[in-house]
Amino acid sequence: MKVVYKLALPQELASVHNVIHVFMPQKYVSDLNYVLDYTPLHVHENLSYIEYLVHILGRKEQTLRSTIIYLVNILWQHHSEQEATWEREEEMTGKYPHLFQD
Repeated sequence: MKVVYKLALPQELASVHNVIHVFMPQKYVSDLNYVLDYTPLHVHENLSYIEYLVHILGRKEQTLRSTIIYLVNILWQHHSEQEATWEREEEMTGKYPHLFQD
């Protein structure tokens, strides 16, 4: 049984380790309802990329003892709504002031 697979990566990912270890391989059962929405991602030489705030999905207040923290639910570029994150509104207002103007 194979436990190591070597990936054929594109040239721009040549610096990424291309061997993966698989301890419990399972056969993939295809599902035509599950389609990946692939959009190309610009990756820098150090294998990082910049995330951009796309939309604010919601707001909430969180009380910690006597302090109230205001949070916003952020939809990031290249991510789905299920992957949205709660961030401090104060920090997001500093980074993206144009999205918080009324």
